[in-house]
Amino acid sequence: MNLKYKRPISYLLALLLLLSLLTVTACKPEKEDEKDDTPEETALTDDSDEFDRISNDLFVYYVSGDTLTLNYMVASPEAFDIEVGTPTLGDYTVESMEKAYKFEQKQLKLLKTLNTESFNDERLFTYKVLLQTLEQYEKDDDYFYYNEPITPTIGMQAELPILFVEYHIYAKEDFDTYIALLEDVPRYFDQILAYEQEKKDRDLFMASSAAIASVAQMREFTADPETNLLLHTFDARVDAFEGLTDEERADLKERNRKAVLESVVPAYNALADGIEKLNEDNTRDGGLTDLENGTDYFEYYIEQAVGTQRSVEEIETLIDDIMTEDLQVMLRYMITDESLLDQMMDPVYPETSPEAILDYLMEAIEEDYPPREDQGYTLKTVDPSMEEHLSPAFYLIPPIDQYTSNVVYLNNGKMAESTALFSVLAHEAYPGHLYQTVYYKSQDKDPILQVLSTGGYVEGWATYVEHRSYELAEMDETLADALRLNDEYTLGIYGKADIGVNYHGWDRAALGDYLAEQGVTDTAVVNEMYDALIAEPGNYLKYCLGGLEFSNLRQIAEDELGKDFDVLEYHTFILETGPAPFNIIEDAMYEWMGVEEKTTTSGSAAKKAA
Repeated sequence: MNLKYKRPISYLLALLLLLSLLTVTACKPEKEDEKDDTPEETALTDDSDEFDRISNDLFVYYVSGDTLTLNYMVASPEAFDIEVGTPTLGDYTVESMEKAYKFEQKQLKLLKTLNTESFNDERLFTYKVLLQTLEQYEKDDDYFYYNEPITPTIGMQAELPILFVEYHIYAKEDFDTYIALLEDVPRYFDQILAYEQEKKDRDLFMASSAAIASVAQMREFTADPETNLLLHTFDARVDAFEGLTDEERADLKERNRKAVLESVVPAYNALADGIEKLNEDNTRDGGLTDLENGTDYFEYYIEQAVGTQRSVEEIETLIDDIMTEDLQVMLRYMITDESLLDQMMDPVYPETSPEAILDYLMEAIEEDYPPREDQGYTLKTVDPSMEEHLSPAFYLIPPIDQYTSNVVYLNNGKMAESTALFSVLAHEAYPGHLYQTVYYKSQDKDPILQVLSTGGYVEGWATYVEHRSYELAEMDETLADALRLNDEYTLGIYGKADIGVNYHGWDRAALGDYLAEQGVTDTAVVNEMYDALIAEPGNYLKYCLGGLEFSNLRQIAEDELGKDFDVLEYHTFILETGPAPFNIIEDAMYEWMGVEEKTTTSGSAAKKAA
């Protein structure tokens, strides 16, 4: 079984990454009105109005904590009554985490005082999501030093250049804000390095291989300052922006050049030097089990990041059961058709170029997925200086109030390793991230649901539709199903390995033994996977478990509804429900099906068919 093609991360969570730093690690500056003046009780008698106020306060708090997040989340801050302050990348300190934690717990206390009897269905759903999420955040104060902002693939330093390149410029003044943010990188990176020092002092520093890979990523980004991508991409944007004089264009280019060469590049080099120094005597070469309370943190992280109520043992059982079933079905297929394995190794797709594939997918999804708005997109390629450390492909989330501006990136340096461009673009665009994001944003839902960290839903949906994209490719049904099962099985290997390394304490040899059982004996593949798992614990479970949860929900719906099951209606329900923990989605699905009771599957109360 070929493990190399699976990308370690295929969706650049431009907002969710930043917002996870704002909500999970809670890196937000304290505001003047965030002192201890939150009322313990409200004089309002309309609890619906009070809930809307709490929801809005949290939304504004999360998106306005730093200028980069605000720019990516909202195109018109004034429409949300958000005041735009001094440009800042925010704060990455334990002090800011503690202040944010305190604010969130105050809001949780207020939520628990509300009478929800008068809430309409939509408000009640939002209340349940927000309540459960903030209750999960109650554990944050145990893990302030377990967060890791610096990782090789999804770390802040890895994604920041792309976030700068795609910074939204709506008016001339936005260029000034952008340059001010570049100039703020040294201060922000100094805070991150100080935080890493604190982690080191508490024996919670990252694994040595993760530090080495992160330093290599930063060194590559700054290897040739004069050709840094933040220079030529900015110049192109200035030239394309209408309404600037020649003098203004020249001034902006020079100011940007100075900020890149005198602020950004030195800050990256200083952070790389600092991480390298901290890593000099670092002997850690294992997952979270190397850390005190590391397994507890893994359980907490999976609950919060994936949105599951399952225990780790239950997750393992689910993955094992699915993998066993997948393998049995694939073997039956291959016994029936001896040529199937060869077909799976080299499947034929209706289109091969990225643009043609996207055009094809936009039409192919119309039968099984609800009608979409015009979702214009721009297809871009990753700068060569970033190819080695970014994913084969990723999608950038658009602002809530300007959601038809979508960007999909392809990494030519990594796509050569993948023979599945068709399914990759299904994951990133149609009917994956791009389609799901725009569809949900067009529903005019409560904005707070769009800023909470819901990686399991987001990546789970994209994984679910990626695995089912073969059904859209005009190929033999058995071949399409075999490819789906193979993808699901392969991702199950990653999920099991993630748990093995970060919960059970597998070392490289133990991981090698497990992979050997799966037919993988290449030492380089074993080490590559091991390094990824200890650098970014739990990341694969957002894909693996998230995808399995959606398949599981579909199976429940098929079993309950029988001949009345309609895949278009199921997909419409999931998309309109939107980001939420899976137990809440499952409860909503039973209401949607008109079934009152069921058996426990995703952590909901036990029920059975009515």
